[in-house]
Amino acid sequence: MLRETALLASSVELAQEWRRRLLWALENKLYRDDSDPKPRNALVLLNPFGGAGAARNNWAIVEPVFERAHIAVTLRET
Repeated sequence: MLRETALLASSVELAQEWRRRLLWALENKLYRDDSDPKPRNALVLLNPFGGAGAARNNWAIVEPVFERAHIAVTLRET
């Protein structure tokens, strides 16, 4: 289940710093204030007929999880 938590910051700059610190922490690397970590990459093969044709609908549900996890996705339909 995907959960979202809202954090309120006193400025846009502070919110961006929190975002960047969280991304670096997820990568288990030292924080750098000058850049985001490079996103991980994933190749997703989608069979449009898989799951009795439900694969596309399921992908629409799963895709935001990849985005929020800072994973760059290349989608290929088979």
